[in-house]
Formats: sequence, C-alpha cells, structure tokens
Amino acid sequence: MLLKVTETGVPLPIGNCKNLQRGTQVYIVGYDNKKYKSVAGTISGEHNNGKLLQIKVELPTEQIDGYSGGPVLNSEGEIIGIVESTTGLIESKTSELSFVNTIPLTALKTLMTNSGQVESITEWRRHPQIRAYTKTDFGNMDLAAGKYEKAIAYYDAALKLNPNLTDTYLKRADAKDEIGDIKGAVEDYDNAIKLNPEEASAYYNRGLAKRKLDDFEGAIEDYDKAISLSPEDPDTYNNRGIVKRFLGDIKGAIEDYNIAIQLNPEDTKAYKNRGKAKNALGQQKAAEADFAKAKKFDKQKE
Repeated sequence: MLLKVTETGVPLPIGNCKNLQRGTQVYIVGYDNKKYKSVAGTISGEHNNGKLLQIKVELPTEQIDGYSGGPVLNSEGEIIGIVESTTGLIESKTSELSFVNTIPLTALKTLMTNSGQVESITEWRRHPQIRAYTKTDFGNMDLAAGKYEKAIAYYDAALKLNPNLTDTYLKRADAKDEIGDIKGAVEDYDNAIKLNPEEASAYYNRGLAKRKLDDFEGAIEDYDKAISLSPEDPDTYNNRGIVKRFLGDIKGAIEDYNIAIQLNPEDTKAYKNRGKAKNALGQQKAAEADFAKAKKFDKQKE
C-alpha cells in the first residue's frame, strides 16, 4: 500500500537506478527529532528479484531511526529509491553496521502504476494488513523492553490478521528464543524463509537456534546460505567457525575467523576464537598474539 502526501516543496531530480552495482556509494536522507540527517552507504545486494536493494551503512542500530520512508540519492544528488526499512546487521547486538532495505524507483513506479482506488487515511487504517503492522510495532516495543511474552501476544495477533509478514515471524522467533522456546523459534524462522527465501538474517538466526539444539550440521547449512546471500557479515563467518571447531574442523574454523577479521579488523570475538583454535593446533605464540589483539580492542571499546 502507498500513502501519497501532498505539500509544497522542490522535487528531487530522478536518477537512473537500472545499472546500480554492489559497492556503489549512495546517500540516505532521514528526519528525526525535527532535524534532517544523512548517512553514506554502499549497495551490498538485492532481494526479491530486484524489488529491494540492500544498502550497508556504518551506523549503530540504535541510530537508524528516522530513515524509513526517506529518499536514497546517488553521488549526483539524484533520487534512486525510497527507504523501505532499516535493521541491524544480521541482528547483531554489537555490530556498528546496519542494513537499509530500499525500494528502487523502477519497482516504485510499477507499484504506483498498479495502485488501486484512492481512499482516506481513516479507511486505510482499518485494513487488516495495516492493523497487523500496528500490532507488530507494539510487539517490537515490548521486545525491546524485554517483555517477551507480551511481545509474542502482539505478534500472534498480527499474524492472525496477516500471515504473510516475514519480519513479524522473525521478531516472534527472537522473542521465543529469549524465553527458551528454541524449537518454536526455528519454526518461525522456517515460516519467514518460506515467505522470503532471500532473507539472510533468517538463515543466520536459524543457524544460531539450531546450534542451541545441537543440530550442528543444520547450523552449518544455514550459515552457508546466509553467507551466499550476505557475504560481507563477519558475525556469520565467526559463528560458522565456532561450529566447525566444535565438529573438529579446526583449520576450517580458522579460515572462517580469518575472513571475519578481514571484514572487521577489530572483531574481538573472532580474535579470541581464532586464538582458541590455534591453541588447539599447538600454535601457542600465534594464539597469544590473537588474545593480545582481542584484549587491545576490548580496551579501546571501554
């Protein structure tokens, strides 16, 4: 559904988004606390057959509010898309990176061409789909506040109104994980993946859940899929390395820790895990060097 808001202003020039490639720099404009703000990012991939662009920005998750619905500009200051949603990088609580999902203008033009009858905002709010989004928002607030059972109740109500909300399944899975319902979380990740097979975070988080259930081979498969969809996330390599080490593949684990460190040279978790793996191979000096680096970066973050 599209909302059209009319008011005076200077329209932004339209850019060409057909030839955008991974690594292209773009700029996102937002509005929060009555102030405009912007952040630079790079295109990291696309989802849903090009209907969504994924942009990686160097911004903590807690600072990404206010960008949803904002314009995405190219280096010439031309608009190439609209922000659809923002999310932390694979739900990492420690990452200083975030993903921004963007509707490119090509997809937006198709949506507007196929848009139906115009209706008032009052009528629009009565749609089950819109009420479902509202329930999800309430659930998200309770999830952030640590009220997991209450959040699950809101997510249940949202999915009853609209069973096709990928993000709601993902959030309910997070809440279930927090209360120890790991099998229930896996089921929700399964549903999210059925709705959107290209959602990297669903595979990543399902891999974490499967590891808790001692399904190590299943966890590896999910991490592999997450990496194929989002190859620039260090947390996925780090966690795949943990499972490989548990299964006895020490060299394979070190290879994953190496990639995690290449992607984030200050990843203390990867240094610690690589140090443990090197210790297991009898490489004590190399292990001590990794532990020293982890300690150094930990101090810098204090």
